[in-house]
Amino acid sequence: MPSPLTSRLLPVTDRTLWRKRRRLTAGLCATVWLSSCGVLISNDEFGLSWSGKPLAQLTQAWGQPAAQDLQADGSSEVRYDMKEARCTYWFTADKTGKIVSYRYEIGQWGSCKPV
Repeated sequence: MPSPLTSRLLPVTDRTLWRKRRRLTAGLCATVWLSSCGVLISNDEFGLSWSGKPLAQLTQAWGQPAAQDLQADGSSEVRYDMKEARCTYWFTADKTGKIVSYRYEIGQWGSCKPV
């Protein structure tokens, strides 16, 4: 709300416009704040959440990987390309199929989160 001095100096239409601008700014700030909630989750949390779980469970949740490579030691590595986020996740599973490590490459927009 404008101060008493401001309300005496501004005509009614200018005061109304000032109030509308203030409401618009408050609404914009609230929108940015609410949309940033997903940004607070780090990229590591997606990979960490799969550590120790079966690779079959990951495949069931995320679908077929873009690539799957068998390593010389019997472990396997799968790759998921997140096209919307412009990033890539790699998960490594041991011989028993348990996910033991992961890595990711962040894309152009600085985020690597599955959609």
